[in-house]
Amino acid sequence: MKKIIITGASGLVGSTLINTIIDKKNIIIAVDNLSGGKIRFLKNYIKKNKIRFLNEDISKKKLSKNFYKNINKIKFDEVWLLAANSDIKKGILDPNVDFNNTYLTTFNFLNNIEKYLKKNCKIIFTSSSAVYGENKNFTLLKENTGPQTPVSNYGSMKLASEAYITHFAFKNKLIYQIYRLPNVIGKNITHGIFYDMRKKFLNKKKIVKVLGDGNQKKPYMYCNDLIKILLNNKKDKSSIMNIGQKDNGITVKQILLLFKKHLKSKKKVKFGKTKYGWIGDVPRYKLNNTLIKKNNLLPKNFSNSLKSAKKTVKDIL
Repeated sequence: MKKIIITGASGLVGSTLINTIIDKKNIIIAVDNLSGGKIRFLKNYIKKNKIRFLNEDISKKKLSKNFYKNINKIKFDEVWLLAANSDIKKGILDPNVDFNNTYLTTFNFLNNIEKYLKKNCKIIFTSSSAVYGENKNFTLLKENTGPQTPVSNYGSMKLASEAYITHFAFKNKLIYQIYRLPNVIGKNITHGIFYDMRKKFLNKKKIVKVLGDGNQKKPYMYCNDLIKILLNNKKDKSSIMNIGQKDNGITVKQILLLFKKHLKSKKKVKFGKTKYGWIGDVPRYKLNNTLIKKNNLLPKNFSNSLKSAKKTVKDIL
């Protein structure tokens, strides 16, 4: 039995993780301030007392008495740092959003729970492909690709979080496992193109407005597959790994076509004039998968970008 604390627990990755590990008799402390996630994703588990849910803003320098009361005398085996802004566009408009919700949710939270961690506790952090910045030549991005020059505030705060985690783990003799993710999608999405397209195709407007020219091509991974990869890593060893797809990704135009076909929609689509959806958008990238293959983390049958997209459209419509 493990004692696990999960931040960003009511988001897509957090709720899917909990759904996967819930029946393994673990003690699970789920933390979220519900600024982006949905409590309904965890409602049944909370009702049945299968998890302990704490509504807490973990970006704060000092956490509430209720938080410490609920973790008192617990020494955690694993810390899952999944809390982040994740809305890159929002972070461009207000740089404090990513500083607070992506960096401080790592920096302050780790400092606040430092004495509640077991020796050799694992810190699992979901970073992002955004740390690499724009890859204009569309070369395969490896973990040691550098210099890493994020073009979004979100990417810069993820990279800063990675750096603090490696320091914190070294200081306290802990294990860190940092994963740089592609675009993660699935049933419990709370933001991103699939979330936006659902709203745009289901509203009463006759035209669907799209950010960018529709040719942006990115890898997408179904969240259930991602969780399998993360849980496959049983090693007590610190690492930074890309989690990439087995294909080159799919375009925004392909995603739109999936929505139109599923809904039999006759709505017209209006594209933007540039290849960028917003300031800080990376229109094309591909992550190298060598390390996760070498460590045998890939499930036998995981969905490629197109299949992941089809599953998600079916899930949310």
